Amino acid sequence: MQSNGAVRLPAVALLLLGAPLAACFRPAIDDGAFACGSAGCPPGTLCDRTGVCRADGPDSGENVVLAAARNDNATELHALCDGEVRLVNRLNFAQDGQTLSWGDSNLDGVPSLAVATTGDVLRVLDLRGDVVDETQRIPAVQTARCASWHDADGDGDLDLGVADRTHSIKVFDFDDGQLSPQWDTDEMIQPWGLAWGDVDGDGAADLVVGGSGDAVAVYHNAGASFERGWVSPRAEDTRAVALADVDGDGDLDLAVGSRAVPVRIYTNDKGQFRETWTAIEIADASGLDFGDVDGDGDPDLAVAGRNEPSRVYRNDGGVFAPIWAAPEPRDSFSVSWFDVDGDGDLDLTVGNSAATSRVYRNDAGVLSDWIDLGLDGARDLEWARWPAPAGSVSACDAAAWEASPLAE
Repeated sequence: MQSNGAVRLPAVALLLLGAPLAACFRPAIDDGAFACGSAGCPPGTLCDRTGVCRADGPDSGENVVLAAARNDNATELHALCDGEVRLVNRLNFAQDGQTLSWGDSNLDGVPSLAVATTGDVLRVLDLRGDVVDETQRIPAVQTARCASWHDADGDGDLDLGVADRTHSIKVFDFDDGQLSPQWDTDEMIQPWGLAWGDVDGDGAADLVVGGSGDAVAVYHNAGASFERGWVSPRAEDTRAVALADVDGDGDLDLAVGSRAVPVRIYTNDKGQFRETWTAIEIADASGLDFGDVDGDGDPDLAVAGRNEPSRVYRNDGGVFAPIWAAPEPRDSFSVSWFDVDGDGDLDLTVGNSAATSRVYRNDAGVLSDWIDLGLDGARDLEWARWPAPAGSVSACDAAAWEASPLAE
């Protein structure tokens, strides 16, 4: 149920063989107060010696959680438990999700999730205790296509950049526990992709934004505002931008993914960009992410393909070559690198719209099909990992309850 901006996980009264039992409370992530007592535990969980119902399996001591924004569906939270991904919470108030971004906005150790949905407000959620707490809603953003946390003003907490499809690029400053408008511009027709990074080497985080029918533009951080700088030579239907030092010269280079044209790499020379590479194998990209798949220190590039296979390009000193393609064409919207299995290398998650989304495990630089997430209509899939404190209920404990008949 929803109350005062929080999704609270309700108590469930148990009745076994006609005998009333003590109430058994539905666990939430990091909820240390949930005790099974004389009621016992729901199927799939065991009562430990401290009186807490826990998942029937080894305790990893951490939460590994996937947030899923889905077209025409609720935003969902899933936990990785014993090599399987299990539902923790379905956020029915956040329907038709478009973009997600994990962060810890006020550095209090509680994960913050920015959730943008179509035709609704942008929400900031904290996973705290027995609630998924909606700490803020921003009515000024209703058609966001990308949102990203970053410490834009250098004050130690995370601010939020937003590409809003209705002509607007916005930056919100986090101060006194709340996001407030800091800067915006309507210079783009339909902003879509957004990335933070210090492209000019002055120590401040700049913005790079691409959109539909627009040239990609750099907005230099000028303190309280952002000033438009370099623009790409072409106006394309850009859906994604990403920054990384691809050539190892100490500054950030730029990847641009657009509809109906090849992915392009622009290398950075003192804040000015020059096109140096195009991906001839893929001509319709909706998502990009840099990550070192082979552990050689160079950022490699994953590309989400629309109606063609998603691909990975290995970077060898600034030279890119295709090394992997998804087994068949999918209508993919997102790709993301994350060490899902905790073995020290980056695995690849591909969010598909018309087919189920998948996780590909990385073993010594070789990607293999691992987890069928059972999620179609995926617009954005984002992982996060944080400790499960001793005595608290982990994400897997909550998932075990969610899967039990008592959760209905």
